[in-house]
Amino acid sequence: MNVFFLERRMRKIKKSLSFGLIKKKQNIFHQRRKNKRNKMKIFFIALPLQLFTLFAHAQDPAYPNAPAALGNMLGAEYYIDTDPGLGNATPITIPSPNVDVSNVVAALNTSSLSNGIHRFGFRTKNTDGVWSHTDIEIFLVDYNPAYPASPIAPTNMVAAEYFIDTDPGFGNATSITIPSPNVDVSNVVAALNTSSLSNGIHRFGLRTKNADGKWGLTNMELFLVDYDPAYAASASTPTNMVAAEYFIDTDPGFGNATSISIPSNGTDVSDFLAYLSTSSLSNGVHRFGIRSKNADGRWSLTNIQDFLIDSDPAYPPAPAALGNITYVEYFFDTDPGFGNGTIIPITVSPDLNNIAFVANTSALSDATHVLFIRSLDDWSLTNFESFTKGNPVPLDFLTFTAVASVNDVVLNWETENEINTSHFVIEFSKGDTTFLPIGETTAANVSGKHHYRFVHVAPGEGRLFYRIRQVDQDEKFKFSPIAALNLGHKDNTNLVIYPNPTTDLVWFKNINSGDISAVQISDMHGRVFIITPNAGTLQLNVSNLSKGVYAIKLIMRDGSNIIRSFVKQ
Repeated sequence: MNVFFLERRMRKIKKSLSFGLIKKKQNIFHQRRKNKRNKMKIFFIALPLQLFTLFAHAQDPAYPNAPAALGNMLGAEYYIDTDPGLGNATPITIPSPNVDVSNVVAALNTSSLSNGIHRFGFRTKNTDGVWSHTDIEIFLVDYNPAYPASPIAPTNMVAAEYFIDTDPGFGNATSITIPSPNVDVSNVVAALNTSSLSNGIHRFGLRTKNADGKWGLTNMELFLVDYDPAYAASASTPTNMVAAEYFIDTDPGFGNATSISIPSNGTDVSDFLAYLSTSSLSNGVHRFGIRSKNADGRWSLTNIQDFLIDSDPAYPPAPAALGNITYVEYFFDTDPGFGNGTIIPITVSPDLNNIAFVANTSALSDATHVLFIRSLDDWSLTNFESFTKGNPVPLDFLTFTAVASVNDVVLNWETENEINTSHFVIEFSKGDTTFLPIGETTAANVSGKHHYRFVHVAPGEGRLFYRIRQVDQDEKFKFSPIAALNLGHKDNTNLVIYPNPTTDLVWFKNINSGDISAVQISDMHGRVFIITPNAGTLQLNVSNLSKGVYAIKLIMRDGSNIIRSFVKQ
């Protein structure tokens, strides 16, 4: 039976015999083929496979005869690094032909080899003229020559020189006198002339020359020249101030600013009063500069002080008496336009705070809706309130916030009891009661609390309104409460907060502390923290805040807001 059919037979037997027995059978079978010995070796098969062995043996072809005895080795050769080819390497004498030459000793000549790693190749040839495989070994030649005799005694030092900063070359530097030639000049003292050196760091170089005319290594050292001249004598008696001038914002140069009259000459004008005209200045922070000139014609340092112009215009006259409210209307969800809502019967009056009416919701679907109401003397603002008709959608809105972040608005909301929820539609209005979709977010639709976040990029200025419409999988929907904020005008200030990121303190730059009314810090979840600046400084301590990104809003006294962001580490 050939090998192919035997292997097929063995695969079939695997279905009934354990894998371990079959593996053992396969190993024995391949061992028989490899050894090519007589068929008697098949009886090493374990007894549990005896029946299978007899079946397979009956179809095995006869094994070939045992190979001839090994021939003797007649020759050997080696090479180093480069193989010159079979028969061309350096021969090694074999004392007598033998099948085993493992004990033959030969000397390897490495005298001509360079230090480093080399490759040794060795092979033998038998009586049939057939060369063996070449055995390769790597070896290291590390030639250590004999150490030279003890060095000669050192010669005396006969000269020395130094230089500062720039090396002029051996023998060209400033000479140092050596009192007497010696092998040790470590105690020689020489004066270094530094009178012509500028203040700062300089480089000092020193070397010596021996009696053989050989210069030693140049030793280098750095040193500092910090020349302190003698203090001048006591200043003369100060001269009188004869002139003074001031400027606002822009310095026109000494002698070109607005003059201030000094009533009488004196050395001290600290108590002198002068009036500053600010009538032409715009509201905001300005810079005031003042300086004086003495009788010698010398101007003092210019003292600079920031100040704030906050002009309060006259209040307008009292408004006219309130007129009567003559018309009131309401509508649901969508604004039909002023005057086109459902009329609410009223008694004409300037005050309708306690009016009661019934709104007809019969045409509304079971869902969350928004009721809007407004009145007419001149049309009022439109007031609104969310409500749910019928069975509410299972989802509950826990929180919904809208927080300004520089020129964007960050919306955050939390939910729970999400059952059969599909998605959230983010809707936006600029105060005209018409909400438009600006984005969608897929709902989690599993129990528990969930947090969602949406960034409305650059919505513009003014009063902004947001709401979330949660849509169920059966198309029912529910509105969140409405979140409103006033995104003030974009600031054009140069306010800088630093360091950013920070670990404990935040500083303000390019702003006057007196202009700030309050400071608010908001995290990315919409939570607001009120932090009072440290007294007398433009500094906030934020060490108690957790790590994250925060928006910081400066509420200014002029009604504007300045918003920046920072990272708390």
